[in-house]
Amino acid sequence: MTEKLTNGDYSQNSESKLETVEQIEEMLQNAVVCLVAQRGAFYPNKDFGMRFASAEKEPFDKYLLSFARQALSSFDGVVVKSVCSTSEKLVFNLLINDDERIAEVNI
Repeated sequence: MTEKLTNGDYSQNSESKLETVEQIEEMLQNAVVCLVAQRGAFYPNKDFGMRFASAEKEPFDKYLLSFARQALSSFDGVVVKSVCSTSEKLVFNLLINDDERIAEVNI
């Protein structure tokens, strides 16, 4: 199942009605925000975000995995299992409180 980032604590279900986001989905949304943000660009917390520019070296996917784990190291219960890259997006395989989820980030 692929999760999409929604704003706030509510998401739109298949019937176009708002529903409360569960804890795991909220954690997934927060993780995606952190993976999208450029590390050092968020003024209140310079350690927030992921280093993209440093991941241009080979082996690209191993650097991405390392930087994703660094970005999410302060997220309790979130583990980055793997990452794959395509020309259009990054696909992160995450464990959130032992529940496996996939997060996609467009490049």
